[in-house]
Amino acid sequence: MPILKRALSVVVVLVSVLLYAVIKGGTYHSPQCTLFNIGCPKQVVVEGYTKPKYSKLKSIYQKLFEDGNDVASCFAIFEDGEKVVDLCGGFADGLNGEKPFRDSLQNVFSSSKAVTGIVISILVDRGFLKYEEPIATYWPEFAQGGKENVTVSDMLQHAGGVAWLDDLIPFELLSSGQRLDEIATHLAKQKHNFNSVRTTAYHMVSGGLYLNELIRRVDPKRRDANQFIQDEIAGPLNVEFTFGLPIEKEERFSAFYEYPKLKFFVRLLPRILVNIPFVPELADRTSFKNFLNKTSLAMKSARILSNEPENFTNTRLWRDLTCVTSAGGFTNAVSMAKIGHIMALEGLPVDGVSFFKNDKAVKMANTVYGTAFDLTLVKNITRTYGGFAKMIPGTDVTGWAGLGGSLNVWDPSKKVSFAYVPKAKGFGLGVDVRALALYKAFAEL
Repeated sequence: MPILKRALSVVVVLVSVLLYAVIKGGTYHSPQCTLFNIGCPKQVVVEGYTKPKYSKLKSIYQKLFEDGNDVASCFAIFEDGEKVVDLCGGFADGLNGEKPFRDSLQNVFSSSKAVTGIVISILVDRGFLKYEEPIATYWPEFAQGGKENVTVSDMLQHAGGVAWLDDLIPFELLSSGQRLDEIATHLAKQKHNFNSVRTTAYHMVSGGLYLNELIRRVDPKRRDANQFIQDEIAGPLNVEFTFGLPIEKEERFSAFYEYPKLKFFVRLLPRILVNIPFVPELADRTSFKNFLNKTSLAMKSARILSNEPENFTNTRLWRDLTCVTSAGGFTNAVSMAKIGHIMALEGLPVDGVSFFKNDKAVKMANTVYGTAFDLTLVKNITRTYGGFAKMIPGTDVTGWAGLGGSLNVWDPSKKVSFAYVPKAKGFGLGVDVRALALYKAFAEL
């Protein structure tokens, strides 16, 4: 019996030490790395440019890697028309890789929504759209199913009544060359999810399909969102942002490094069992349960295809799609920050390029419409007429974030735009803790 007690005591101590390493150690460091400095990733050296005023950001960013809280990422900041930060660290081909992450093009998922919103604001400025106008004015078939009063701004604010599709899009419509006219017919038939009552429910994937068709309908050249961006934004600004990843750029794609499963389980479990602020990077318990429940509104809104392949967003087919403007953006941090600067400067030229005839449309896009409880995200969200959200309480920081941890935001009051693009998936909902730490450090300098 004494031997059994001693053995049990040893087990308890070992488990306690392991749990300590999992909970307190760096997010992407293994327990053996945390405890014994064994099997640690290759050392990352942050490289890039900062304006002298912001030179401290380099060491703050470097510490994220040293502490095991980042694997590979880039972040960039533009201020009053000037690039003031452009930093990167880590490798595109793994923890011990050789290819610099700086050269990668990463899927930024829902951060793409902010870029789609910028396209809409430009079309509003040109007189092709009005935020308060029903979508059916431009796309008559959309009126089916009780959607006749849904406005452009409603759709941007995730109150379009099409958060999920009752009849999923046949796989072959996307897998055989994106038959956009047929997809549009399919989308138009969808009934309003909430019996024509304006209801806010995050349009996780579907919203981008509807907005892509709306852009095609009103653009005089019938361009989709991707082609519009290449011609009107990415080309003039000399940046890289595409919906879908062109096959000729496939070698620059960097697959996500998944959040360590053991740490995910240990850090999530306490929040599921007891709704306390156990780990600051987590969303509330209800939100997480919603995303873990396969029958929840959140999970319904995540699917658009029938017979969807397993791990669809990790496939080449996903990267072939140019019509999913809500989640299919591929880019890098400096490109996304420069595009966001269009909104930060509210009508002033970016790199000598003017995107608006005047500041009316862009300022309306940045103007708060109101705060509403989002049934999908299960929390209150403050959104603007242009569909952007207020991302950091107590600030004018506006934009959106993406699965995995990307962040695409701007602050018109300070003429600042900020983008963070990681390889390693973050943990939680909303603004990733890594991006938030970097933005707050910048704001304090």
